Amino acid sequence: MPDKIIEKKLPFNGIIHTYPKLKTDLNLHRNKKCVVYLAYELNGISLSINLYKDISIIVSDWNGQIIDLNSTEAIAIKAKNLLALYQSELFLFLKGLKIDEIQMFFVDQPGFPLVDTILNPSRFSSPGAISEIFGKFLNFYPMMTELLLDDSVIKAIVHKIGMYKQKLIIKPSRFVQSVDSSQPDPDYLLIN
Repeated sequence: MPDKIIEKKLPFNGIIHTYPKLKTDLNLHRNKKCVVYLAYELNGISLSINLYKDISIIVSDWNGQIIDLNSTEAIAIKAKNLLALYQSELFLFLKGLKIDEIQMFFVDQPGFPLVDTILNPSRFSSPGAISEIFGKFLNFYPMMTELLLDDSVIKAIVHKIGMYKQKLIIKPSRFVQSVDSSQPDPDYLLIN
């Protein structure tokens, strides 16, 4: 664990991003390449890390609420377990990649799989970047498939055919910024 955990110094000009609200309109990504995941719980722990000079970490939940690591609440214990899981190797890894600022979203389940990152203050990383950059070092949430979200796939999703019988999260394979949002909003889809 780093020597200093500074709770007031935040990356990205003091903004703690929240996890995006998932949408349901399949037409948002019609005829675009997308990545399909088995749905994960929409709560977890976020690490906002600044590595410019000293290591500064802000630990929060996915709603942007800072977690007090001195607390005995369940979320604080999980956050301490997440930090202990990766300890300083994560910071060395990020420095080796020359990543000075990052916000990482880990889902609240065994192994704390990484589901998203923000490397740029205005957008989430693409799913492929997460697996390519972090896949050999961190536990990340595996994708089911990558596909073109064409009319036949949309029909299969709507009628719950084959693998689409399950609850799914669909992400564009390339980042797409929603135009009506002040925070990064990648237009992820939740399909029940």
